[in-house]
Amino acid sequence: MLTLYRTALRLRRSFGDAGPLRRLRADEPYVLSFARASERDGATWICLVNFGPEDVAPSAGAELLPASGPLSARGRLPRDAAV
Repeated sequence: MLTLYRTALRLRRSFGDAGPLRRLRADEPYVLSFARASERDGATWICLVNFGPEDVAPSAGAELLPASGPLSARGRLPRDAAV
């Protein structure tokens, strides 16, 4: 778990010029998601947390950076997990 936090903090520092944090509307009722967009290269970073009982699909084509655990066999975010 310590490695996850260290990785997340290192990545956050690399986003230096990212804009403000904004909450995204999720299609699933138990999913919380936030995004930040880089002013430098236009990349967007999204944090997705699944508090629900069912697995959820991350955004199609998204590059997953640190995750609190492995994705399911179908490539979905399991309950009580974050990416």
